[in-house]
Amino acid sequence: MGNAGGLKLDKDIHKVVIFMDDLKIEGNMYFTHKSRFTDVLNSTQIKDFIPITNATVEKLSTKEIFVVELVEVNKHQIKALYLKNSEL
Repeated sequence: MGNAGGLKLDKDIHKVVIFMDDLKIEGNMYFTHKSRFTDVLNSTQIKDFIPITNATVEKLSTKEIFVVELVEVNKHQIKALYLKNSEL
């Protein structure tokens, strides 16, 4: 599916850390320019899943780590999410 009328939305890439029941996910989350992650989570345009790219997924109970190009995260199962400060 192409973009409407050739328009492209400017998006910012943010490093995020997401905690779910037994998972910790670190990767890139895309926000439309000047939006906040709470805007993304509460958006009616995103029904259930948020794409996270270049992700490291850790299963906390076993310490298994998977590196994937893309993981779709169910926004209703997120327990905690924070922006990772890349300037530290």
